[in-house]
Amino acid sequence: MQRKKVIDLLNNMGIKFDEVKHEAVWTTDEADLVIEGMDGVPSKTLFLTGKKNRRFYLVIMDDKKRLDLKSLGEIVDDRLHFVTFG
Repeated sequence: MQRKKVIDLLNNMGIKFDEVKHEAVWTTDEADLVIEGMDGVPSKTLFLTGKKNRRFYLVIMDDKKRLDLKSLGEIVDDRLHFVTFG
């Protein structure tokens, strides 16, 4: 979805939000610095794909937790790994 469509959707649903623009971060420690002093739950976003790179999964979770890829893979019936770019 394009950024504007997401913003329009949130507004139409009456969901209040703040948009935070920042440089790319690669660790939760870096992300924590970006949101320092803001309300909310620190989280991490993981972009995963299945065995044949045909299905993709976006996992958003508490930044202090570890993801058990094998257990999640059993739930979604796929062998998961992180998406690589390039």
